[in-house]
Amino acid sequence: MEKEQIKQELKNLGEEPVAIPKKEDDKVLVDKKFLSDLMGRIDKLEQGVVTTTPVDEPKKARTVKVRFLNDKVVVGYGKTFEKKDIDGRRYLILQVTTEDRQTNEVEYLPFMNQGIFEEAEIVDIKKDYIEDVEGKIYQTEYDYKNFKSVVTDKLVDMKVTIPDFKYTVKLKNGREITLPERALN
Repeated sequence: MEKEQIKQELKNLGEEPVAIPKKEDDKVLVDKKFLSDLMGRIDKLEQGVVTTTPVDEPKKARTVKVRFLNDKVVVGYGKTFEKKDIDGRRYLILQVTTEDRQTNEVEYLPFMNQGIFEEAEIVDIKKDYIEDVEGKIYQTEYDYKNFKSVVTDKLVDMKVTIPDFKYTVKLKNGREITLPERALN
């Protein structure tokens, strides 16, 4: 009775069963299209023709923007300040340090927008620490037995440790140069 019911349902759907199982626990309903696709894949596997998913593209090299001034690499930026010319026009000036340790003053907007720069590949990154004194604080003493801390009236230097990154980059002409983080991009 159940086999006839399954046949009728498949006819209503417009498909015919591939095989009618003889036992109840062996029952599997598969349409012809799925079975033919499955058999085709099995044939390809047996013949050794296997399609694989594409491998992820290799990671691109990390790059940074290195700026130039008078054909020399910019290694640091200094203060910015405002200047007025004879006509009363105000513009922003930026102090720029080049690789020969010369400090130059340039107009900020033209230098940033139209200045010469090139993309350089990062070869190596080194992390160092700079210890700096940021002022004075009152010293705190700790009583570990009684779980207490007491602020004394003794003034001490407040030391701050700042990470300092140095990047070794390879320019397009093949030259490698080490620059501080603040000189990049």
